This record gives sequence, C-alpha cells and structure tokens, in this order.
Amino acid sequence: MCSHSKNFLFRQVKWLGLSLAAAGFIVATSRAQTTISLLDINTNLWRYNDRGIDLGTSWRATVYPAENTWPNGVGLFGVEPTLPYPYPSPIRTPLILGAGRTTYYFRAHFALPYNPSAVIVQATAYVDDGAVFYLNGLELGRIRLANGPVSFTNLAQLANPEGIPYTLNVPSGMLVTGDNVLAVEVHQHALTDSDVVFGLGLQASVAAAPFIRNPAEPADRAIAQFRSTVLAVDGSGTPTPAYQWYHNGALIPGATGPSLALENVGSNERGGYFVILNNSSGTATSRVAQVNVILDTTPPRVIYAVALPDVPGFGGNPPEGQLLIQFSEAMDPPAATDEFNWEVTQSDGSELNVTHTSLIDGTNLTLFTLNTPDHVHPYFARFNGSSSPLTDLAGNPVAAAPITILVASFTNVVIPLDSSHPWRFEQSGADQGTAWRSRSFNDTAWNSGPGTFDIFRSFVGNLPTCRNPLPGSGEAVRTCLSLSNANNTAQLSTTYFRTHFTFYGDAAHTVLLLQTLVDDGAIFYLNGTELARFGMPFTGVINATLANRTVGNAAFEWLTNSGVALLQGDNVLAVEVHQDGLSTPDITFGAKLSAIVPDIGLGAVASEGSMNLLWMPPMGTLQSAADVTGPWADVAPNMPPNRHSEPLSGSRKFYRVVTP
Repeated sequence: MCSHSKNFLFRQVKWLGLSLAAAGFIVATSRAQTTISLLDINTNLWRYNDRGIDLGTSWRATVYPAENTWPNGVGLFGVEPTLPYPYPSPIRTPLILGAGRTTYYFRAHFALPYNPSAVIVQATAYVDDGAVFYLNGLELGRIRLANGPVSFTNLAQLANPEGIPYTLNVPSGMLVTGDNVLAVEVHQHALTDSDVVFGLGLQASVAAAPFIRNPAEPADRAIAQFRSTVLAVDGSGTPTPAYQWYHNGALIPGATGPSLALENVGSNERGGYFVILNNSSGTATSRVAQVNVILDTTPPRVIYAVALPDVPGFGGNPPEGQLLIQFSEAMDPPAATDEFNWEVTQSDGSELNVTHTSLIDGTNLTLFTLNTPDHVHPYFARFNGSSSPLTDLAGNPVAAAPITILVASFTNVVIPLDSSHPWRFEQSGADQGTAWRSRSFNDTAWNSGPGTFDIFRSFVGNLPTCRNPLPGSGEAVRTCLSLSNANNTAQLSTTYFRTHFTFYGDAAHTVLLLQTLVDDGAIFYLNGTELARFGMPFTGVINATLANRTVGNAAFEWLTNSGVALLQGDNVLAVEVHQDGLSTPDITFGAKLSAIVPDIGLGAVASEGSMNLLWMPPMGTLQSAADVTGPWADVAPNMPPNRHSEPLSGSRKFYRVVTP
C-alpha cells in the first residue's frame, strides 16, 4: 500500500507538470505565489458565432456539441475603425456587422490544474458595447446590460466604451478542477453600430501565505522633531494580504496599508514599530523598527530682516509697509503673529505702527505697518509680548534682546517685465520631463521672444489672437503663443518657459520678490529648485496635469522667497504654465523677478576699554584703514560672523564692511 501510494503521488505531480507545459500555460513563479495564464487574450482559440441568429440559452451550457460547427479564432475579435486605435491588441479575427446582428456569441475551454479553493482567478475583458459572462453554465457577471433576463434582441446601455478594460473576479465555487467553459454574449448598443470588439484574458494565482520580501524592513531611523518619515514594507501574498501596524505593541487604528506615515513627530512617536500581514493562507510579522525622535533644543535665530520695496499693488491699498523677518525654523504662531507683541522703531526713535501680521511656512513673518518705511534709515524690531514668549514649535525662545535690525534695502530687478529680456518657450505638446528645469539644459531649439505672452480664442468663429493690452492687468503683450500642439491635433495642457539672468551678491541674505501674470496655474524653478507654485497640485505634476484653479483674466500676483538657490553669475528661471482644461480659450504668462538686497548696518559701542563693532546682516568683509581714503585691509572678526572688538587705545582707525 505504501509503495503504491508513493507511485500514485509521483504520477500526479508528473502529470501536473506535463499538463501545464502541454496546455501552453504562461507560468510566473515567486516565493509568494505561482501565476498561470488560463486564457491568453491574444493566443487562445475561441469558438464564435456572428451569424445574427438567436441561439436561446442552450449555448451557455458546459456541454454544447453545436460549438464544433462554429468558426474559431483568436482575440481581439471584431471591427474597430476608431483612430487613434484605442485597444492594446490588434483585431486578429474580424466579425460581420449589420443585418440585424445585435448579439455575438463566444465560447472557450480552459483547464484548471488546481483545487479551485487554492487559487484566485481574475478575468480582464475588452467589450464594445455590452456583455454577459457565463462560467460552466452560470452567470459570472455582466457589463452595460440591465439586470434581468437577457435575450438576443437586448441592446447595451452605453455606446463606444473604447479601450476600457473590465475586470471580473471569479468565485472559486464556480470553478472545477480540470475542464471549464467560459461563454460570453456581446451586445451592440444599436443596430447601426459601426464597430464591435471582444477579447478576454484569464489568469490564476495560487494562494500563498504573506511574506515580506526584504527582512530588513521596516528600517530603524532617527528623525528630528517636527519632521516626517515613512515606514514601509514590500509585502506579497495571494490573496493580497491585509496590513496592520503596531506601535510599542499597541494596534494603531487606521494604519492598514503597506506604509505608515509619521508626521510632525514628537516624543510620543518614539519606540518600536512593526506590521502584521494577513490573508486566508497565513500571516507574516515584520521586524521591529526603532524610531528615535531627536528633540529640538536649539533656539531659533533670525536669518535676515528686510523692508520690502514699494511695489504698486503689493503693499495694499492704501499702501502699507511690509517688514519681512525670516527665522531659522518654524515659529509658534500665536505669539509670533500677535501684532500687539511687536514694536518697530526707526533709528531716530520714531515708530511704525504694526497693524497685522502674516506667517508663511512657519519661518517667514511679515509685519505690516501703517506707514511705509523710507528705505533710508535702519529699523529695529522688538518683541514685547508679556503673556507668552517668542519661541519655536518646541518652546525654545528667541534671544530677549532686540532680535533684529530691519535695515534699509535696495531692489535689483534681475528679470524685468518688458521687451528687454528674452525668454525661450516650448509648445510642441510633448512632456519635457524634468531635465528642462536645470541650468545646463540646452534650450536653443525652443522658440524665443520677450514677455508678456498671450493667446486667446473667442467662441464665435474667430481665429486665436493676442490681446493687447491684457484685460485685467493692462500689461502689453509682446509675444503671441499657440493654443494647440505642433501638429495642431490637440489643445496644449502645458507650456514651458526658460530665461537666464545674472546675479552677484550674497544669496543667503537676499530676498526674492516674484511678480507674475499666470493663466491658469504655474510652477517656477530657480536653477532646478522649486521657487513657487500657483494653482497647481503639490505632487505628481506632469505635462497632462491640469491647474486646480480657473483664472479669467490674469491679474498680478506677488510672492517673496529666500534667495538661497541663487548662484554667483548665471542663473535660470524655468516655468511650466498649465491650463485648467483642454477647452480653455487662453494662455497668459509674464514674470518679473527682483532681488531685494539688504544694506549693511555697521555700528560701534565703546565699553570697558574696548571698541565693539557689530554689523547686520552678518555678511560681507570687515576692513580697516588709518584714513578714510584708504588703503583698506581685511580684518578677521574675533566674534564671528559679524562682531569685532579692539582696545580703545592706539591710533585712529576707520572701519567699513564690503560685499562682493
């Protein structure tokens, strides 16, 4: 008995291997599962009937001898004149249209070499227009046909579902080990339809317990307080496993995916994290990842503080002063944004009244004042909050002394909004990827012209034309664009722009002021680094992405940002302008970029036999000379980066700070 049993098992395994090869199965295996193609959409033979005759219901049965009289062919089946062709496979077996042909019949056999309860079977079908699917004589599903009995004369509910795949999950109870029969009836939407399409592929995946491909996941990590991180595992299994994450052994509600995002982390997020994968075949538990949160104990500091220039429309109506303070890290908003906590005085003792504030990204604090600064004298900002200190998000306070000097500043227009500055632009309709943003990208093949750019199409039969001046801003149009791609076959979703400019100065203490005209959305890049975006999603932007806002007539918008991405010498501003829809009648773009460069304030205080020098912002080189006419020599600060002290005794000296 034992010998006989062993031989029988051996023959079973050998038969299984031979049957898979003999049947032409496409087999894909991994540690987690084995996947086989039961019916290939392009190669397996089907019997079909396109004679336009009502076959009743007997044709759906598992045994139907008349199928042997039907012609056979491989998918896709049908007639499809639509251009561009919408399907992933060609029509390999033509069908006959018209003459009352409302319904077409198809039958195929496939062998299942597994116990049905041990596999997951899924079908992918292409159907134009509707269909009912039967497996072993029972209805498996339907698409675009009403519920209830279906006869030869029933019409589908939707015309021209071109190229859309339809997925059916096959219940294991409808399958049998060995021979199975799939029968499909395809229905037209109308008797005058000019096309019909059918194709179907069937795939089986053998059930397998979950496992994690990389045993080192999720990985340990150390992360700074208030930052974010993602723990993840690459899991597999059939059926697709469910996930559940745990923190220090406790279930995390809602954490049921292959990744776990930890955002704005603090001390509560410290500890061990693991995930359990589960399906009907078993479970898998990941390693425990240790997350260490490094708490913020560093006090914030002021990076720069400048009086923003007077720009028409930028300072409000009536005009108001804007004093921008950038901190080294995000500040706690309640204290920082309370205008009653701030006092701004001029070097002569006069005061600017702070009316309101704005905090962007937690670091850029703007104090709006009733009067505009004169941009000649330096200003001093003091935080006088009595109820709560000025701190970062971790509670670390800023130094209590006058925290900064708002110095007089001047504006260097590096990209003017006029005909003196050339741009390159690209309107082929092709996705330019990401290389076009970089400074080194060769854009000489692009079109060129000065800003501002525009194109407009009315809906009363007129050809696209430029509007000059632009409604909404009154700006002159200097270059006309196109609404369609290079082949004039589709409306553009995105237009690309690039321009070069020269900058020399201290980028770390320069504020950039961007003035734009955009219809509808745009993303700006400075030397490949994102500078700003207007009306665009935050992630996943490609050529086909549409703006998430609608602009009627473009009006001026302003934005300030740090100049840290600036380079000495040549710089590139790259812009992608997106439409809000593919029937939008206009594209408008213009940009002016200004570098707000702070003047250096140098002061001296005598104390305890020493002369103490301080200059703000902390930039440039300190020099001294015996006479105001020179010669000047560099002096190394002894209290870097912007302080120097020398004894009061000795000969007279003059001091100055110079920048490149």
